[in-house]
Amino acid sequence: MGSWRMEFSNLEPNCWQAVEELFHATLEHPTEDRQAFLDEACCGDDALRAEIASLLAALEGPEVFDELAAAELTRQMVGEDTPRPSAQPYPERLGPYRLIDVLGEGGMGTVYLAEQSEPLPRRVALKLMHWGDVHGRALRRFELEREALARMSHPTIAQVFGAGATEHGQPYVALEYIPGQPITEYCDSRRLDVRQRLRLLMAVCDGVRHAHEKAVIHRDLKPSNILVTEIQGDPLPKIIDFGIAKCLEPWSDSVEQMTRSRFLVGSPGYMSPEAVTVGSQAVDTRSDIYSLGVVMCQLLIGVRPFETSPEHPAEALCEPPRPSRRLRSLPPDERRRIARRRRTGSGQMIRQLRDELDWIVLRAIAPEPAERYGSVAELAADIDHWLSGRPVAARPPSFLYRAGKALRRHLVISTAAFLVLVTVVGFSLRSNLLFHRAEASRQQAEELVSFMLDELSAHLTPMGRLDLLESVARHSLAYFESGAGRSTQAGRHPGIALRQIGKVLADRGDLKAAAEAYERALSIDRRRWHENPAVPAPRLDLADDLALLAKLHDAQGGQRFANVLLDEAQQHLRSLVVEYPDHVPARIALAKTLGTFIAPMQREQGNIPQAQALFEEALAMLRELRREQPEDVEVSHVLGNTRHSLGLLEMYGRHDLAAATLQFEAGAAVFQDLADRQPEASIWRYRLAVLKGQGLTAVYRESGRLAEARLANREALGLFETLVREEPTNTRWAHAFGWELIRQAGLARRADDLDVAAAASQRSIAVHTDLLARATGPYTAWLDGLANAYEGLVDVETRRGAFAAALVAAEGALDARRRITAELADVAYYQTALALAAVEVGELHRRLGDLASAREAGFEASAFLESLSETKIGDPFVLEMLRDARRRSLDLMRTQDPSPRPSPGPPSTPIRGEGATAHPLGTIGG
Repeated sequence: MGSWRMEFSNLEPNCWQAVEELFHATLEHPTEDRQAFLDEACCGDDALRAEIASLLAALEGPEVFDELAAAELTRQMVGEDTPRPSAQPYPERLGPYRLIDVLGEGGMGTVYLAEQSEPLPRRVALKLMHWGDVHGRALRRFELEREALARMSHPTIAQVFGAGATEHGQPYVALEYIPGQPITEYCDSRRLDVRQRLRLLMAVCDGVRHAHEKAVIHRDLKPSNILVTEIQGDPLPKIIDFGIAKCLEPWSDSVEQMTRSRFLVGSPGYMSPEAVTVGSQAVDTRSDIYSLGVVMCQLLIGVRPFETSPEHPAEALCEPPRPSRRLRSLPPDERRRIARRRRTGSGQMIRQLRDELDWIVLRAIAPEPAERYGSVAELAADIDHWLSGRPVAARPPSFLYRAGKALRRHLVISTAAFLVLVTVVGFSLRSNLLFHRAEASRQQAEELVSFMLDELSAHLTPMGRLDLLESVARHSLAYFESGAGRSTQAGRHPGIALRQIGKVLADRGDLKAAAEAYERALSIDRRRWHENPAVPAPRLDLADDLALLAKLHDAQGGQRFANVLLDEAQQHLRSLVVEYPDHVPARIALAKTLGTFIAPMQREQGNIPQAQALFEEALAMLRELRREQPEDVEVSHVLGNTRHSLGLLEMYGRHDLAAATLQFEAGAAVFQDLADRQPEASIWRYRLAVLKGQGLTAVYRESGRLAEARLANREALGLFETLVREEPTNTRWAHAFGWELIRQAGLARRADDLDVAAAASQRSIAVHTDLLARATGPYTAWLDGLANAYEGLVDVETRRGAFAAALVAAEGALDARRRITAELADVAYYQTALALAAVEVGELHRRLGDLASAREAGFEASAFLESLSETKIGDPFVLEMLRDARRRSLDLMRTQDPSPRPSPGPPSTPIRGEGATAHPLGTIGG
């Protein structure tokens, strides 16, 4: 530790407390007044005076010292020379933990790999404090770490599983075991590019933000304290070692004492200038921002900002160099090696860093705290802005800069729209001439159609531009139907146009016309397959037609016919994969059909084991495809959808909230990555919003993490509102927005915020009513959404005591449920939901004193349930609903008292009207 380590032979061991107190008191005085203060305070005690002076000299010298070393010095002073536990065989067990191996040793204790058997088997990292430290300052620091970790709950922060003490009084804490690598090593070993590295850093920022919200500053953020592990193949950073953390708002006496420390703590090279020059008392959240900036620089260019660690105060206050210049200053061989690890060239890497990334890093590691980002969230937001092509706040404002960013961000949309207009006009003029020309001219026309159906449509589809997509498809179809488009070379045929038209019509709610388009495409592709059975393309198109048509029938309640169609699609795709094992499109299509069509439908129908097996098969295929095609957008698309659907199965089918959370978070990460890579593509924002709403909001709510649930809900609502405003004709987006409002109402009711709940329910009713007015056929999902919105309003008005208003809402829900079962009388979920709607109407009649109507509603609900058998219902959620409906309908039928009676206690089923149901919104497929 350098010159500050001194012998204290002139002092008695019990004088250390006086030295420490006087040392801290001296630091409270300005530098120029300290000598006079010491002369008076020491009262002629030369030995005490000398020790304080030596500590002050060490503080002002070039060496940085840390608090763990100070604890070691304290032990030397009081004569405690007990051997470290690592010098002895470690015990076999500590409490419920069986020790397996030593993971490492620090200033305060040894960390063991241990195994826990109860309450569930798992491996943990068990941190045992050194025996000689179980008193005084070191003990308080150990307790602080334990308390700080216990206060936090975040996916990127190592969890605390338990704590205790040995029979000799040594405290220990059991932490989440992270079998990972330091973030820099992980990124280098997998050759992650700059964008992938920054997305990992954003996850770290979110964890640090959570710690700051819990009033904890880490103070030692560095790559070795940010480990990256993998959850089902996806990277997840974990922040560890809060051993020298500082709290902003003391929550215990020991913490309050520890945070008054003037010792310098942290790792050289990552400490902020104020931590080096003043000490830990001056540190606030901006010190962690500085450390994150240094880590960001390492992730970007492989080295820290400074050549050497800025341990001297004068060095710490130097202006850091730009990362691009720092990289340029490295030897050419080292530059090339660093660039290769980021899958790029050194020149391209410097250009990528220049300006915006330079500015972000420089702002994070500014010498003055006031010049840095005000919070970790601001740093993460600027990284996100860079990833999505938006202006970054760190760059000095400029109109030209912001205008240029906006133009580049919307260039694809503007160009695509212009191309559509030019192409359609040109096509209309040209096709009539080409129709009468020779075969060569017809080939030119078909090349134009190919461009419209392939490149142009590929750009328009992610944007959600239904108007332009429909125009392209209809003009292409008109060309084929005119008789000019007889050739099917390169796979160009009217089935492609019909499939595209069907998708547009389905998204607009014209289900009848969409079904007709899909059926025409199916007929064409079936004929193509029979004519060319050895060619993969016709069978791929045929399987796509079958899956799309099945999805449409399922949305309208025709599950049986949908199952038949999907079985045929699956058979075609499995045959293709067997015959052509290296055919990537066939493998993607099979994974998509299994993971986003068949498995979700099996889950909705209560066939949980079958659905689980199909999900696992699809995920195995997708992991293999991702290893082979890491940049393939469609593979990522299918993977994100599959993780979302599997999360729904874990939450509603198996009631494993932890597993569901992992799946939803992994799916959200996939779509966040796609949204960052293609910010102009609205489809990725839609998928991300669905996962944040239907996935994360719901699972956080069920896990009791209501603050996180409301945050995810707000983020989803913001995305949906933007999407609906950009493309008001897209009914799929509007429907998802209506369901997110239902979830908002449910969360508000849990918080007793009835005004917000009522407003959200009423807005959702309006959205779904408008959707149904636009539909041309029965759309079960929209009716189910309308019923749920009404049921949420019933709960609000009942709590307010407005029973007449609640009855009106309950009758609205009952009407929607009747319309569903008019088409789906044999589906257990819908029939049970109808009975519960009738029960709610009856209970409100009873509250209002209309006992005859109450009894009538009870008999009606009972009649709805007559055909249902508990033994034939495999879905536990539906089974619980059925039992609740029978109990409450029986109670209504027994109503005899002429005076109004309150309804029975709250239902045992999950709160309805907040999107808690698993059906039929089980998938986001397509």
